[in-house]
Amino acid sequence: MSTPHIDPDRLADTALGNAMLSDAESAHLAGCAECRLEHELVSAAGRLGGVETASLSGARVAEVVRHRLANEPPARRAPVRATWLVGLAAAAALALAVWYGATRAPSGPTGVVPVEVSVLHELDDLAEPELEAVLESIPLAAGAVFHPEPATLEELNVNDLERLLRSMEE
Repeated sequence: MSTPHIDPDRLADTALGNAMLSDAESAHLAGCAECRLEHELVSAAGRLGGVETASLSGARVAEVVRHRLANEPPARRAPVRATWLVGLAAAAALALAVWYGATRAPSGPTGVVPVEVSVLHELDDLAEPELEAVLESIPLAAGAVFHPEPATLEELNVNDLERLLRSMEE
């Protein structure tokens, strides 16, 4: 059975001097090349830039930053009007491209068969009489209410009678 590797966060803490390895972890580190390599990499990364930052004076850096903030002009921003004009021009270009593409549709057969797009997939398998029955079951708009022509009951067919009964139920 192999021993589990040392947690990478634990290796990073010990490599940077924030924690100490236990005796079991030290023994594992001595025998595991993978953990030892990771420990050495984290130690080397922690030393990067150490010489450069050691020579920096925090007070001097703060003084230079304050001086630059006080004396340099703020970055120039584009006026709001220019931003709106750029957006409007981009929208107009997009609309023109769409319109131009729609008017340049190929006039002859190109081998591409138009695909019918179905919105109500539940209705795809219905036959024409079934579709008509579904259409008749949809309530009409207020201005398009069915008004049967005056006729005797003998002149009405089955569909007319069903419509009449539905209108009486509403």
